[in-house]
Amino acid sequence: MLSACSQSLPTHQQTPSNKDVSIPELPPPTPFSTSTITRTPFSPKHPTAICSPAPVPTAEQNQDRYLSELLRISTITSDFEVYSLTLSPNDDILAWGEGSNIYLWNLNENQLLRMLEGHTGTISYLEFSPDGKLLASGGGYPDASVRLWDVSSGNQLFVFEGQPQRVTNITFDVDGAVIAFGGEDGTVRVWDVGTGEFHNSYAGSSVAFSADGQKMALGQKNGEVRLLDLSNDQLPHVFKEGHTGEITSVAFADHDRILAATSGLHLRLWDTASGELLHKFWGQFIGWMLDFDFNVNDDVVAFAGKEKYVYLSNFVTGELIDVLPDIGTRVAFSSDGRKLVVAGGWDNPITIWVVQED
Repeated sequence: MLSACSQSLPTHQQTPSNKDVSIPELPPPTPFSTSTITRTPFSPKHPTAICSPAPVPTAEQNQDRYLSELLRISTITSDFEVYSLTLSPNDDILAWGEGSNIYLWNLNENQLLRMLEGHTGTISYLEFSPDGKLLASGGGYPDASVRLWDVSSGNQLFVFEGQPQRVTNITFDVDGAVIAFGGEDGTVRVWDVGTGEFHNSYAGSSVAFSADGQKMALGQKNGEVRLLDLSNDQLPHVFKEGHTGEITSVAFADHDRILAATSGLHLRLWDTASGELLHKFWGQFIGWMLDFDFNVNDDVVAFAGKEKYVYLSNFVTGELIDVLPDIGTRVAFSSDGRKLVVAGGWDNPITIWVVQED
């Protein structure tokens, strides 16, 4: 075990009304401070990380806030930006990519579990299997492979190759038997998790499986999102309203009632059954939209962009709830919706926020 806190490879080839929600203009908030973060020299053989409790905010700072900061985890080295972040299904392991390495953090013990090595380029995407036993990682230039890891041992199980360009997102089906991933080349590839055999490919730059296992959403370079019925390979809906540029990410939410997609500066939500556009979100300080996640228990969506601002809005009413400035570009809610993890941006720590009780 690698102490970090206070406690001492086979290869395979190949409902609401329609609403445009703009966040109201806000004065630039005070930048997030990293002055309390301690960094340690980086050694590939003996990686270390530092975690520390967040500074206790004043009552005035906490007033009317949806989130309060709980914990800060320093990144291993300031040489690389964190482009990928994910939580295990039972919320006990946080995984992030930093440079070409993957770090697994034990959230119960607040210490680094292990580092995974194998990629030769930036880690562009991470995703746990539904049972949390496997972790899939996608690479960027010059290593656009997808690798499958055993979480308990850290062993690399498969390397899925054949993508000519950066991996944009990864998803498992509901049973964890199939993995699909999109790439910048505009092709979604589907593989068998158990055997590593290639299944099929589809036109698309991003992909998501529905929670009921019946549908697959395919984001297109022309701004469309195609909903594929997996029982018959038919397209019950093609979502065209709004986006005009490449769909960079797609996801189902709220028991598959909502289909979400990002393109450029915007996040759009549709009613999956009817195809009706429900909301369009963007933020004054967002820049290029990079990531989003849902807390369906509170009807909250968190989204972040290139300018390192994180916005939280009610995805039913469109109301702005909270803004976290100068903090990160990647977001992930815990499965119970009580915590939000934020990372990304040069020299930014990973921060864990807790939803305040009413």
